[in-house]
Amino acid sequence: MQAITWHRSTSSKPSSCKSLVASSSSKSSTWTEFKNELFDEYGGMNSGSHSSTLERLYVWEKKLYEEVKAGDSTRKLYEKKCSRLRNQDVKGDDELTMDKTRAAAKDLYARILVAIRRVETISKRIQQLSDEELKPQVLELLKGFSKDVRALWHQQGDEQIQKRKVDNLAKELDRRTLGFQKTEARFLESKLTITMEVKSELPEEDHQGFLDGEEGSVGHVQNKTGIRKRETPQLHARTQRITLNGFQMVSLQFSSPWLNSPRLL
Repeated sequence: MQAITWHRSTSSKPSSCKSLVASSSSKSSTWTEFKNELFDEYGGMNSGSHSSTLERLYVWEKKLYEEVKAGDSTRKLYEKKCSRLRNQDVKGDDELTMDKTRAAAKDLYARILVAIRRVETISKRIQQLSDEELKPQVLELLKGFSKDVRALWHQQGDEQIQKRKVDNLAKELDRRTLGFQKTEARFLESKLTITMEVKSELPEEDHQGFLDGEEGSVGHVQNKTGIRKRETPQLHARTQRITLNGFQMVSLQFSSPWLNSPRLL
């Protein structure tokens, strides 16, 4: 009887879903609130639930692993029976003993064929899930992530523009404040010289009017700077929200409670 060589199916190896899975450390209640909040804002994926697809792939791959493992054990038993049958033939054992060994080998051979068909069926199902669900979902996730990155890029550009405006206004405020302080110092000095019977370049009322105008200009720049500074935290908050929402959506689609269970190696 010719021995059968058992070939492992290439699909029995862990598929790409194993590398796509991310760990989930959230508690069940927190996870539920987090998931509901995200789906209320964004809705589900157009190509279906990525978490559900990964769960089904995990179930099928686990079944495939068990079938391959059982089939490999059957193959080893079959090879032992074939080896025993050859030894019995060499030793010239009686026909009844050889018939029993031959029948056992045939039974194992039939079980191997059935196991091969089951492995092929499961492999086709895994491939179908990967082609029809997993790949479109991964593409959709990548497109969504790239969209978030572009939005974040534009938002950071707005932040930089806002920062430059605030910096320029701060410099202008410092310049005007320094000019006002110098003018005020000259005014006080002129008042002292008047008491010492030295005429100033301008009458006292002109000095006071000029100082009032300078003080109003400084106040205007100061108010404008304050407005820009108050707008800056809002831009930072928006950037953080864009970043957080993007990564939360990816984490939501890649995470699932079943991922905490031991995986097959």
